[in-house]
Amino acid sequence: MFNGSLTIAIPLYNESKTIEYLKERLSEAIEKIDVLTLKILLIEDGSTDNTYELLKDNFLDFKNSKIIQHDKNKNLNGFLSTVIENCDTDLVVFLDSDCTFDPTYISEMLNFLDPDVDIVNGSPYHPEGDIEGVKKGRLLISNTANAFYKLLVDKNIYTYTSIFKMYRTSKIRNIILNSLPYEPNFTLRRSHLRKLTNDIQETVSLSIPIGTKLVYFDRIEFHWPMQLNLEAGDHLPLHASASGKLYLSFLKEQDATDIFKNIKTPKTAKNTIIEISQFKKELRKINSQKYAFDDEEWFNGMVGVSVPIFNKKNELCFCLSTHTAKSRKNIEDLKKILPSMQVAATNLKKVLLKD
Repeated sequence: MFNGSLTIAIPLYNESKTIEYLKERLSEAIEKIDVLTLKILLIEDGSTDNTYELLKDNFLDFKNSKIIQHDKNKNLNGFLSTVIENCDTDLVVFLDSDCTFDPTYISEMLNFLDPDVDIVNGSPYHPEGDIEGVKKGRLLISNTANAFYKLLVDKNIYTYTSIFKMYRTSKIRNIILNSLPYEPNFTLRRSHLRKLTNDIQETVSLSIPIGTKLVYFDRIEFHWPMQLNLEAGDHLPLHASASGKLYLSFLKEQDATDIFKNIKTPKTAKNTIIEISQFKKELRKINSQKYAFDDEEWFNGMVGVSVPIFNKKNELCFCLSTHTAKSRKNIEDLKKILPSMQVAATNLKKVLLKD
């Protein structure tokens, strides 16, 4: 038994004819999947038929399932972003809604997990695999694409085009974040971050809001022995970090209040704000001055500052921040480096955001 949790994530677009079959196959698969917690995430991608209505009819009360509807068709990038926002399990497996890949094999995929394995790929082209009920045209396209990729990379991988993959969630977050549309300017982005790191002599980080979460996107480290150790894809505490408070300050006050009230472990350090009235006052101040400090609110002995990067609609798209040991810099010291961070934010805006 895998001693953890698993989400089955399924994209659906104009799939009204397959939903009952999907429910039937998932019911069979669930009986075989032996995990502590199993969740099903059904992402309806702006269909033009009655897919969403049928999903509600069939899955509203289905075992640990959640239905999310996109307001328009967002394709693969939108599906992956929604997965990042909503997946809180140890593992996630992607499954086609037409069950071209048999979901009952999910239980067998779990058997291949060990500490050195982050991705398990289900393939009908494996020597022990099989193909049933697939149209010849689709099979030809798939075979051609797989043969082409195999020539390119010369690896013993049997399927490149399949969505049927199981990931450790921490790894897929990292993969998705590093394939977002900002990547063509990777070198320029990193040069600005590196310059800021050298100017202020501290590690600097970029985070990005995804839904109601704030996610680490990139960082350049300075060579201090003691510093915050976070990876791309990690979530920031919205109520206690400088970037988290900055992000909340530009939401509607009621939305920010609701998020604050739903935080399960509010007290993370000696100065964490836990009173709602004080927190609202803090957010109004941050919104007015357009920067935020963390004065031992996230971790004892650590302080931080964050500045926003806005798009042309004045929507917050990124937070640029640094955190440091209070023994190196206090809040007054952070105020002195604030102008350098604001200049860097202006330069990064030109790189990160398209006209």
